[in-house]
Amino acid sequence: VDVLVGLVGSHAPGAREPVVLRTLAESYGLLRQPAEAAAVYVAAAESDPRNAEWAREAVLWYERAGDAKHAAEWATRAEMLGGG
Repeated sequence: VDVLVGLVGSHAPGAREPVVLRTLAESYGLLRQPAEAAAVYVAAAESDPRNAEWAREAVLWYERAGDAKHAAEWATRAEMLGGG
């Protein structure tokens, strides 16, 4: 997981590819750290504010983490982007 975190946090080519984000988020999920998985998609969404898919993924992971407040905030954002 640490290697993937470093990659996503870098400006390396492919760091924000969907497969990289999904692998990292799923890794956190397997480690029972859904809030960390949500943070992966939040960082990606903040780097590309028009990407509704990443906002939706943040919602799903926040829901899995039991964080209704952040899930609702990101659901609103995803909906505004046309991805709700």
